[in-house]
Amino acid sequence: MQFYSSNEILGSLALQIAVCCPDVRERTPLVLFLPDLLLSHNFGFYPWFAESMAKDWGAIVARLSPQLEKEARGTEGPNDPKEYSLGREVVSVLAYLGGLLEDSSACVGEWDRENLVIVGHGKGCALGLHLDRRLRVEGFLSPNAIILLNPPESLHRGPQQNPPLVTQDDGTTMELGELWNEDLLALADLCPLEELVETTSTPLLVVVGEEGGRFPVSESERLFSHAGREKDSFLVLEKTGHFFSTKHPFEGPSKESKALLHSCGRFVQDCLAHK
Repeated sequence: MQFYSSNEILGSLALQIAVCCPDVRERTPLVLFLPDLLLSHNFGFYPWFAESMAKDWGAIVARLSPQLEKEARGTEGPNDPKEYSLGREVVSVLAYLGGLLEDSSACVGEWDRENLVIVGHGKGCALGLHLDRRLRVEGFLSPNAIILLNPPESLHRGPQQNPPLVTQDDGTTMELGELWNEDLLALADLCPLEELVETTSTPLLVVVGEEGGRFPVSESERLFSHAGREKDSFLVLEKTGHFFSTKHPFEGPSKESKALLHSCGRFVQDCLAHK
């Protein structure tokens, strides 16, 4: 397994990028793994899951998250947490994909340029759905599969008493600015998540933990009710929650997280085999 990491300024946002490349000679699919928007890509089970996808699926897996450093607080620029929004992260991820297609990013030589899978967790599912829409609108490569792990029904969840907090690798938090809420309101009016699910032509797998407290099963069921393609699938994992029975700091995979990896792998293999 080969590992790459970089911090890249892409548009109006800096992204932290970690890439796992399997030891294979032929070109392979690319998986974009999008963590919860308010968590680091190094949180909990994320690094293990990304490496396992690369190893078990024979795919390049890129974990992407905004680089919001404490030192940037109160400054203007691509790292300023006050300037972070979902819309700006979508634009930055598109810029990253553009770099891959132009041979200017790490591990690009192994990507087959034909197969793309999007995997999102929590609020990262919303990023994946918006990214799928933008890829189509702008004429990029369309994804072969989208996997949503414990997705919300909507990102706009009513009035916020306090500013949203981004959790860093060391457990500290940073406040986001008004742009975050303004962007979510605008996106909710322009293209709500249920519309993105209803209108995409990409096969969709939704996986939820039965005991998830953040976004309960009923919420994910309502979102999935707007899907209707033959390959779309909904899976409930019993006796597990939002992080699939893993902890932070990570203490190793649980049987539930291993079952998650296996189910997602079967779905991806089927989508790639019958694209």
